[in-house]
Amino acid sequence: MNPRKFILPVAALMMAGCASDRFDNPEPEHDVMPTLSITIGLEGASRAADGTDAGTFQSGEGLENYIDIPNDNYRIYFFTADKTGEQDKDNTYIATFKPMTRPLFSSTESNGSAINYTYSLLGEAPAGLPLKFKIVVLANWPKYPEVAAEVTTGEYQLVKEKTTISDICNHAYAQFDKITSLDDGTWLSIEHKQLMPFYGVRSYDLTDYVDPSDIKDGKIHGNIRIDLSKNNATKPTPLPLLRAMAKVEVILDNPVADFDTVIIDKVNYKGFCAPDALQHSDYFHDYDWDKDFIHKLHLPDRKDDYDYISIPMRRTKGTDGKYTKRWIAYVPEYRNISDEQNNISEYDVTFISVKLKKPEGFSQDGEQEWEMAQKERNIYFSTNGSEAANKNDAQAEKDKPGRYNIERNNIYRFTITGMTASMDCRVDVQPYASVSLSYDLGLMRDERGDLMVLPDKELYPNNEGNLPDFFLDYMKDKEWPKDKDGNKLKTEKNDYYAIVLGNDGDIKNAEIWLKDAQGCKILTNYAEKDDNSENCSTREVTDYSGLTSITYHKDKYNDRRLQHNHDHSSVVIDPEGRMIFKQGDNTNRLLVESWDEESKTFWYEKSRKEIKKITEEQIRKELGKEPTTEDKRLIGQDVIVLTYQKADHTGKNCSGIDSVSKFIEKDTTQPSE
Repeated sequence: MNPRKFILPVAALMMAGCASDRFDNPEPEHDVMPTLSITIGLEGASRAADGTDAGTFQSGEGLENYIDIPNDNYRIYFFTADKTGEQDKDNTYIATFKPMTRPLFSSTESNGSAINYTYSLLGEAPAGLPLKFKIVVLANWPKYPEVAAEVTTGEYQLVKEKTTISDICNHAYAQFDKITSLDDGTWLSIEHKQLMPFYGVRSYDLTDYVDPSDIKDGKIHGNIRIDLSKNNATKPTPLPLLRAMAKVEVILDNPVADFDTVIIDKVNYKGFCAPDALQHSDYFHDYDWDKDFIHKLHLPDRKDDYDYISIPMRRTKGTDGKYTKRWIAYVPEYRNISDEQNNISEYDVTFISVKLKKPEGFSQDGEQEWEMAQKERNIYFSTNGSEAANKNDAQAEKDKPGRYNIERNNIYRFTITGMTASMDCRVDVQPYASVSLSYDLGLMRDERGDLMVLPDKELYPNNEGNLPDFFLDYMKDKEWPKDKDGNKLKTEKNDYYAIVLGNDGDIKNAEIWLKDAQGCKILTNYAEKDDNSENCSTREVTDYSGLTSITYHKDKYNDRRLQHNHDHSSVVIDPEGRMIFKQGDNTNRLLVESWDEESKTFWYEKSRKEIKKITEEQIRKELGKEPTTEDKRLIGQDVIVLTYQKADHTGKNCSGIDSVSKFIEKDTTQPSE
């Protein structure tokens, strides 16, 4: 059982533009060099794993995906490629990418998964950029190297053709302290400047991206657009980012028990912001989750701290604002398994101490007293969290009990599934996503917080339902969504599958829903066309967008059906919340002023027109009668004339009822529609 990685991708694009030093939007000096636009995309939760909104950046899951762009807390560097000849420079500094504008924020989708947060930066490519180079991305680091002309021993600096990637990643200033405050229990926090460090690197060969005519003397010439997100064979070339810390979760899956405290003991006080990785292939293998690991720890002084610490794990809140039985911690890497240089005894390893609360009514006549030894247990980073497995100083494997090192970018999940009468713990250690899926599956979350799996004909043309392989593998042990009669729900355009986690947060116990483009749970397939049915050509959905959920019928245009008329016109509420009278095949859509559910009648906007400087004669003509005093007050004003018509369940205008017009004074400060 191997802990899984959760990875952030970065896509790079080349476009036109120029550079600035502090992102202050200066004017371009020239436009003859190729210019570079880099889009940093963070693949991760738009809501936290338990459904809480990460948009508010609460402590916990939300900030696992956060880069401090507003405070320029990131750097993008160019380095030479790996050495291939005597004259080549091996991974040495070329230049720093200097955006001309602050990043533009957007949200996009990619490869059936999601890039939830996207920042696009534009700046000039460095002069003389070779065809082969590396891009290195650092983010949320406590300190960044400074540009210098000459090498100064021990300084944290960038010297052209001298400073290497290793020089940066192994410097003492490239280390971070623990990111929790023992005083208030805060974990990730923007306010306290306690953020997750990120690192990413990738090699590029521009001959794979441009036309040969754009290359002269081994350099790119002209102000051309180069898209590094895909090569000439249209193969995606992302630049993945790794988190510098591991996440530890403890889940108590027991309705009658609870913990007083959960403490993780023997934690390194600091760690390196970057892994021991000089190229992306050291840690990234096209999202092959059995290979995307870094088993080589990168520890300060190549060993655990002697002044390691104990820190309380933080209990997290659920969607209802109540605290769930789940505790989390973010910790630096830690060696629990001996190597050639470090002998790790069973007493030097990291462990988690849990203290049970005294159950109500536990102390009864004749029962033993509640003693400390009976309510404290230690959980180890080993097979089943057991002390026995911890005694085996070797890597835990499927059929061989042993220990786990604490490695960056991993999630270690410990689920306590039950208690005996004497309150002994039965522990199942589940490194997150021990199934064949990654953390959050590499998927974005919808407004409700559920993981989204999007069909894609281009990416998965030969797969069932045009769905990704990992999801089809996952569904082998699950049931596809069905209606109440057991019929499989059919996917329509823009529908997606949602993985709905339960209270335990365990993906293997999740429900699978089918949702529409607005995130409504689909309950039925579309009904057949029926002149006499209110639900003609609609399907039933449950909408979770409000304070309470509501169930209703939607047509194929995602409009909520209020009334189906005899001529197949209808009164609906569109996705923007407007009431609409629809005629024909969605071609004529008229605003509805009011609708009476009991009588099945409604007033719709038959026409609207604008009259500038309206006169009394025009008012009389529009009303078909003498204007009232209130109407006359509009004389000389710019007005909009709205004409309403009453219609009924037949879809036709009500006979014997004339249209009604009213005037609205036009706001002259607003542009005309």
